[in-house]
Amino acid sequence: MSQDKRRSHRFPIRQLVDISPNKENFFQATGINISETGFYCQLEEPIDAYSRVYIMLEIPDEDPVELEGIVVRYEKKGKQHFAAIEFSDLDDYMLTGIKHFIKTVAKS
Repeated sequence: MSQDKRRSHRFPIRQLVDISPNKENFFQATGINISETGFYCQLEEPIDAYSRVYIMLEIPDEDPVELEGIVVRYEKKGKQHFAAIEFSDLDDYMLTGIKHFIKTVAKS
């Protein structure tokens, strides 16, 4: 039996998330799951593994949570693109925003 090596529990989501490699040209991704350390999503277009990205998590009726992350895994399945993104440079404010996002949007 394989052992899950993830550091944080993942919560399933179906939320549109804005991602940008340069903080200017954002494109949408569909979040599949999220944790306090990263998330997995389906992308509209390919993205380079190990690239830095900027992420905007929208919380209904609140300011978005702005984060940075590193694409730690990219895969193409047929015509679909998927990426695992690990959050980077988290401070207490960002971590609080992620926890609030999980509580508000994620389905546990």
